Amino acid sequence: MTAIPSFETVAIVGDKPTTVAEIASLFTRPRRYLPVIDGPRMSRPDWSNEVIRRTNALLKAQSRCVILADLHADSVQHLSCDGPDGMFIPVNSVGEAATALKGWVKGPSEKMVWGINNLGVGLLLARRSKKCLQIDGGESPTTNLVSGGTHLLIACEAGNELAQIVASNLAFATDASFLVIPQLALDERDGWLEEIYSLGLSGDVSRRFVAICDRARSRLPELEFRKYKQILFITDSFPWGIAVPECATTHLFSYPDLGRCVLEGIWALHDPSRGARNALLIHPQRVELNPCTRIRRLFEFRLDLMLTLPKSSF
Repeated sequence: MTAIPSFETVAIVGDKPTTVAEIASLFTRPRRYLPVIDGPRMSRPDWSNEVIRRTNALLKAQSRCVILADLHADSVQHLSCDGPDGMFIPVNSVGEAATALKGWVKGPSEKMVWGINNLGVGLLLARRSKKCLQIDGGESPTTNLVSGGTHLLIACEAGNELAQIVASNLAFATDASFLVIPQLALDERDGWLEEIYSLGLSGDVSRRFVAICDRARSRLPELEFRKYKQILFITDSFPWGIAVPECATTHLFSYPDLGRCVLEGIWALHDPSRGARNALLIHPQRVELNPCTRIRRLFEFRLDLMLTLPKSSF
């Protein structure tokens, strides 16, 4: 990420991906992050905390207008009860949103027709071409890559359309490349994770780990990952980064609260004093050319405390 994006003055809270994507396409200002958060889960016993977490996040983004996109009445009531008059605006369609947002944003006049799935790709293509996304109810094109800068690739696992919209918004705000990768079936994902967790129990750990990595790599699209400086995987739970050892990788879970996590991460980056000040490095001991020394050099002037412990301490 070459520059930390600013927040849009408007945010969207909603659970219906097609409606959220159409509304999000109204915003085309570059290097602005449009916060999208899923609605509070009001059936949970801690529903009030669900509301509080979302309103706190919106305060951090300094959102001045919040579109409540096709939310249930109880969600609308509890999200908006303590806000300033006119800040929270419930809508049921992109047309209602465009009317409510007059004075806040002028949406594109040209439209781009898209299907009901692969919304992250469609939204990013629409916003970069300054077109308003129009969902027609059919199948979307199967395009899975939207090229951008090589400083960052955001790779989002398929299956959660709202998460793809959040990832798409982040790619738009950071001029990153955006990739949708195949979703693992639930039983297959759990089996792969169990294999990783049980690596140390018996057998040749290195050989078994390499086999898992190769299997995961075979599921990723054919792409020259090496050209990207870093990759952010947004995943259901599998650590796809093990399949791309040639790149620096990190991960976010697609559920729950991805939208809030991305928002609060950007908020923290705007003030370096909010970042991590401590680090713990685990020395791999028998690994040649271990990275601990280099990592210490990179971070020794940024951290208050950094400890390096041998692996045998655990």
